[in-house]
Amino acid sequence: MHSPHFHPGELHVQKLAGTQGVAIELSAVLSSTLPPAPVFNQLLAAQNVIWLSTTTPHPDPMQASVWVSPLFGRGSTLASAASNRLIHLQPPNLPDTDVLRHNLAPSFQSASSVPVGVLVIDLEARRRYRTNGMLSLSNRSNGNFTASSKPISLDVHVEEAFPNCPKYIQRRVLDPATAQLPPAPPSIQFESDTRLSPSDVHMLESTDTLFFGTHNPSTGLDANHRGGRPGFVRVLSDSQIYWPDYRGNGLFQSFGNLQQNSRAGVTLLDFETGHLLQLSGTASVQWDKKAYPNIERAAERILSFKVLHVRRSKGPVTNYRWQLLEYSPYNPVVDPNTSSGTGEFPMPVTLVKITKETRDVKTFRFLAPKYISFLPGQYATFEFDELPRVDHSLLPVVRTWTLSEAANSTKGDVTLEISVKRKSGGLMSTWLHFHAKLGMKASLLGIDGEMTPFGNKKLASKLLLISGGIGITPNMAILRGVGARAKGSTSTQPDIVVMHQERYYDGIPFKKELLRRAGASRKRTRLYFLISGETTCELPEEVDNATVVSGRIGTCALQKFVPDLPSRTVYLCGPIGFMEKLKIILLDLGVSPACIVTEEFNF
Repeated sequence: MHSPHFHPGELHVQKLAGTQGVAIELSAVLSSTLPPAPVFNQLLAAQNVIWLSTTTPHPDPMQASVWVSPLFGRGSTLASAASNRLIHLQPPNLPDTDVLRHNLAPSFQSASSVPVGVLVIDLEARRRYRTNGMLSLSNRSNGNFTASSKPISLDVHVEEAFPNCPKYIQRRVLDPATAQLPPAPPSIQFESDTRLSPSDVHMLESTDTLFFGTHNPSTGLDANHRGGRPGFVRVLSDSQIYWPDYRGNGLFQSFGNLQQNSRAGVTLLDFETGHLLQLSGTASVQWDKKAYPNIERAAERILSFKVLHVRRSKGPVTNYRWQLLEYSPYNPVVDPNTSSGTGEFPMPVTLVKITKETRDVKTFRFLAPKYISFLPGQYATFEFDELPRVDHSLLPVVRTWTLSEAANSTKGDVTLEISVKRKSGGLMSTWLHFHAKLGMKASLLGIDGEMTPFGNKKLASKLLLISGGIGITPNMAILRGVGARAKGSTSTQPDIVVMHQERYYDGIPFKKELLRRAGASRKRTRLYFLISGETTCELPEEVDNATVVSGRIGTCALQKFVPDLPSRTVYLCGPIGFMEKLKIILLDLGVSPACIVTEEFNF
């Protein structure tokens, strides 16, 4: 069995990597349409650069060079979604020297469209969205494409769109001193070469971020991102580089394209100086990582890239500059002597308690050597280096789970709890459920996440916590956090509605605590359980402090149980399809996109 979303190249790599099952599950995120325009435009409005993959004009698509190019601009004036199938791009200028203009000109002058891969990456929030489709000159451009001094307008006609794994994104923020400058200098010059220069080598060996483009003539272009600690890209010669491929979501769109066509492009932007390095060549996936010396253990395979063409900017290509906030906690160590860690992490933790919540859910409490600061609703990333009964070739194992507890003080806490649902075929969830013992050691790599009402903003007065399955964990932590901050006073608590969907009533995690908290809240917390796998006759006739009904969370349930829905801030977590469906319903029922908060890590 395989998903119709994948072409033969992707299926081949998934089989070699053993990720077919995961890929089928995650294929639910692959769509021929964008998210609703209000939601997607929120993401676009926060961007100052969009990345495009295009190819040089060539009669044989298999011989066309792939290039990855940035478009700089200001938020919604740079990119906006006109519908769920169309993105408008309007860069302020596209110089004659830009390879993108060269790649697009022949087709646009004949009023035809060209394949394009689009990457929208929010460095500050660690979000990534990819779109593949056809690029054409917009009617807004009035046919103008040759005059580089004038703005142009481009249309991306979407064929495939999907959110993507944000694991290895280094957090950066636009330097406020440059935010109001023109996006790009008036003129930009490039040098062309066929070999890497010493300055190119330095840039490659120092980078923590690269942008990667691939091309499958039968399905189109793809724009992607790779990240790691400085030094993760290695230079073998003036025409050969390679980098490790770490554990991701297992879909392998880029690597699948390389199975069909080896042509690829690599681009680096120096976020501190604005200089650009663009490479075009051929790439291949190497499965024997032992053939590459000093490669980190976390590497699962190697991407080898042969340089055929080089374009290096003679000066900055943008007036924008970015400040590094932190490296991704997922970045494997390249060299123990590097300074690219994340402060207090990694930190050793010890398993000190295991609690059975339901037949398939257990809570694991870890003890840290010092207080750790975290907010209710955030997630933690762990590395497990020694797991009895697990093939050593699969180690170390890195996993992310939402923290299901709230810290016991404003300083943080010395314990962390994760609630893990045992998943059929899941390596780590199965191991924890059947083999984890008290005293087991792990490494805490970091804590992150935006799905919390306790950040810098004032706690909203009315909350709606929606969850499906094990997606209840962040909302449970939020509920606990609200209780802890109220210090027993119900008058200071926000008005909270909790709606949880589960297949069976007995499978609801934290059920007793939820009922107790709802009862103690004096109706400040109202609880609704919707059970999809049991009929009304099979459910309890009456449950104190909760409403239990057969069905699913949808338009009818929301209108019935939450009549003041548009006035609430919504925290939504659950399976991918569950969340995507409910986002659309919530928008249709009048909830502002800014009031829908989700967290997803599809890896």
